[in-house]
Amino acid sequence: MIKYISILFLIITVVLSSYLLNISIGFNISNSMTKGFYFMPGNFSKEINRNDIITFCPEEKFFELFSYRGYISKNITGKCYNKYPPFIKRVVAITGDKIEIKNDDVYLNENLVKNSNIYNVDKNGYKLPRLNNGFKKILEMNELFVFADGVNRSLDSRYIGIINKKNIISKAYLILEVK
Repeated sequence: MIKYISILFLIITVVLSSYLLNISIGFNISNSMTKGFYFMPGNFSKEINRNDIITFCPEEKFFELFSYRGYISKNITGKCYNKYPPFIKRVVAITGDKIEIKNDDVYLNENLVKNSNIYNVDKNGYKLPRLNNGFKKILEMNELFVFADGVNRSLDSRYIGIINKKNIISKAYLILEVK
């Protein structure tokens, strides 16, 4: 009985804290980042650094395509366009960094990014939107390049392009990993 009361108290505390302090606790179930619970402060430092984990909304056209293909699901309380859950990824490149696509791989400041192979089609044979070989860009003031952690098949900047900082919802901090 005490166990259930403790769990109920924890849930009430999280819900009230989220409302009063403008914070969120989210759960990531995709393989693109560590599975688990993430703390996401509503009022976060707008300074984004390399290796920060962020939640963000890519352009709506990607959500439409990815939802249609079943990669992601719509959700009536979604923070992105009022119907989609935000993406969660790690920032690998920031202002001044050079991104280049060569031989279907991503290079950051002339160095090959591990597990960065870019695919033309998904596992079902559908053509993927993607950055093409020959793409070169030095990131400007409000631009970021995001990537999954150790997964070479993830919907990250290889497929959705450069992220504008205005599309960031929050930074995210892993608080409990779930295996």
